[in-house]
Amino acid sequence: MEIDANGNFYIAGTSNSYAMAGSLSTSVFLTKVNPEGDLIWTKMYGDSNADVINDITRTADGGFVMAGYTTSFNSTLQNVYVIKTDLNGAVACNELMIYPSINDINLTTYTFLNMQAGLAESSFSATVLRGNFIPDTQCYSPNIICAINASFTSPSYSLCEDTPIILTNTSTGNAPGYVWLDTGIEFSNSDSTVSYEFIGGGQHIVQLVATNITCKDTSPPIIFTITPLVEPTVFVTTNPLGPLCSGACNTFYAHTANGGSAPTFKWYNSNTIVQQGVDSVYTACNIASGSSIIVEVTSNKACLSIITDESDEIELFASYTPSATISSSPNLNNPILLRAMC
Repeated sequence: MEIDANGNFYIAGTSNSYAMAGSLSTSVFLTKVNPEGDLIWTKMYGDSNADVINDITRTADGGFVMAGYTTSFNSTLQNVYVIKTDLNGAVACNELMIYPSINDINLTTYTFLNMQAGLAESSFSATVLRGNFIPDTQCYSPNIICAINASFTSPSYSLCEDTPIILTNTSTGNAPGYVWLDTGIEFSNSDSTVSYEFIGGGQHIVQLVATNITCKDTSPPIIFTITPLVEPTVFVTTNPLGPLCSGACNTFYAHTANGGSAPTFKWYNSNTIVQQGVDSVYTACNIASGSSIIVEVTSNKACLSIITDESDEIELFASYTPSATISSSPNLNNPILLRAMC
């Protein structure tokens, strides 16, 4: 069994119940199941007699290779049977090692004759040990020119993290299988367009791999520059500090981070908007004791996870109203000092 980057399961095995048409024995199957357990597709392989698969693995082109043994294809022994498919289970190579039989195989590299019509010049190399093989096994056709050209387009190559972008497959040639890669990690098998959200800031290298029955082609690497998401923040300072004299004025200053080039502010006095606009400073006089001042900032910076932030409240208290008394003094040479405190 294999699992792709999207959590889909690819299960290979042997079945008596669901055999190839005309088969008198077992056939090989490859089934794709989504993460929820729903069947996506099942493909069958083999011929008229017993066809058995012992193992499956992913290949570098995104497809699969399965190995086992067969007594089909006019065989008289249990001969080595290797099946190479694309990512959708379409047969790319259907190979049979006529001699030696599977009972005689040691860890040796063999070249398998291609049994598929129209590809007589192709060959297949695999390291086989009683049905097992190396993951980098690939089908190749040294005398056939690859007639596919993998490519794609994007409306932008610089964007914010978690922003959906539509990538459009513009490949040419007959390529039934596609693998989309983000810095080497598969994220889609779409054959047309794909909506993708980059996770994490920095540079992401995207490539598209197109495969058909004879060869594969990989698009040139395209670099996407991704800006991480940030949040605006704001806090308030005031002058003067401490309790206010009744009737005095106070000035409040908003300090922001990630506010952008032109942030806007809403000033609240006890939940009532008292000033709004681009001014980050608010001055108020005759503030009632117990009033609370809050400012909300709205940022115009790019790549925000949220656009607003609200400061903690500043609660104000006014002291008593100052008063002064004057009394006469018999000594006119001594000035009278008045002190008013609140």
